[in-house]
Amino acid sequence: MIDYYAALEVSPLASDEEIKKAYRRLVLKYHPDQNQGNTWAVRKMQEINAAYEILGAPEKRKAYDLEHQFDSQEVAPETQSSPTSETDEKDPEAQFKLGIMYYDGEGVTRDYQQAFTWFKRAADQGHADAQALLGMLYYKGEGVPQDYNQAALWLQKAIDQGETSIAHIWLNRLKDRESGTEERKPLWWQNPGCLGLVLAPFIFVYALHDSPLLLAVTVIWWLLVTIRLSKF
Repeated sequence: MIDYYAALEVSPLASDEEIKKAYRRLVLKYHPDQNQGNTWAVRKMQEINAAYEILGAPEKRKAYDLEHQFDSQEVAPETQSSPTSETDEKDPEAQFKLGIMYYDGEGVTRDYQQAFTWFKRAADQGHADAQALLGMLYYKGEGVPQDYNQAALWLQKAIDQGETSIAHIWLNRLKDRESGTEERKPLWWQNPGCLGLVLAPFIFVYALHDSPLLLAVTVIWWLLVTIRLSKF
């Protein structure tokens, strides 16, 4: 079973605030958008979310501590406070956590519109991480119509609030797009493999009536083109 304290890289004596800060730091570090293709980071993110689901709720944390014989009550008395509903409209951290849950599909069906809703509520209350991810959603058009102006607005707000990792990544992509340096997938006729596939039949017909050597070269070329297209 996962050691939830180890997953969040905190001590069993950590306060509620320390756990929140650790969760936010790890989400930014291991978020899928910053670790594309990294399966280990995906698993790490799942552990982090599972750990915060328990340790981020005082009653669940208390039960977890009792079950595993952790004693955090003497050093962190704030964990004895009454639990706060994750949907509390006055708790931007809980709203941000819900947005992450819906965006990643962690324990719920992935729903970008719900993710947008919760990020927006948290962002409106000045939550810098939520503002950064809200800007990302506007940029990607996930859960909301694509709007680069809104993306730039929320990303800049996040930077002004002190969030510099995710916000800078997407703001730089916006700037690259505006300057025309954003990486774009080539059109089919700009891809050598596609162009070769179009020309190969004509070369094949010509070779069939002219030269066995040219025919062999054409067949080899066609095979290479097919392999190239499989990676396109």
